[in-house]
Amino acid sequence: MADRVIKITDNQGKTIDRYTTYFASGYMLMMSENPKSPQGVCMSDSWKQDYIDNDEGKEVEFDNLPERVQDAITDFIFE
Repeated sequence: MADRVIKITDNQGKTIDRYTTYFASGYMLMMSENPKSPQGVCMSDSWKQDYIDNDEGKEVEFDNLPERVQDAITDFIFE
């Protein structure tokens, strides 16, 4: 089932889970720059509106993300 992306943020490397993607289904995906690497991070959780409201990361477009992060988001959407 495909899911719609609401917002993607980049915290500029303040934490290992640099990129956060919020989905309409109520899930979020938090990733490092190389999320599929054994040393990378790719984890999901459910979000609440205050997570989005208080996210201090810079909003970014999907096309401006590293290719590895785009792949992880696409895999999550279509799993």
